[in-house]
Amino acid sequence: MAELAAVMKKLEEVQATVIQSKEELMNEIMTKVTDLETKMAAKVGELSDECEELRRRLDEMEQYSRKKNVIVCGIGDKKEETEESLVEEMIKIAEKLQVNLDET
Repeated sequence: MAELAAVMKKLEEVQATVIQSKEELMNEIMTKVTDLETKMAAKVGELSDECEELRRRLDEMEQYSRKKNVIVCGIGDKKEETEESLVEEMIKIAEKLQVNLDET
């Protein structure tokens, strides 16, 4: 009986050690997960800011690239239209309007 009591006591000690180790491990894991979540949230914020900045810069570049574009209404579409035929048509219109076109 004494041996059984000693074995039971030893089992209880082992169980307590396992439970304590498990709790320590869980706490360590939770700390690491929390740290990773914090770092990831910061990184997401940085990337979001960078994405917004890139969108703004792209918009500025697109606006700048359209700076010299001309929109002409009233010219009909042709099936076999080429860039050259459009330029010729624009030159004719400019001449009629007495507008000097700069080739740059």
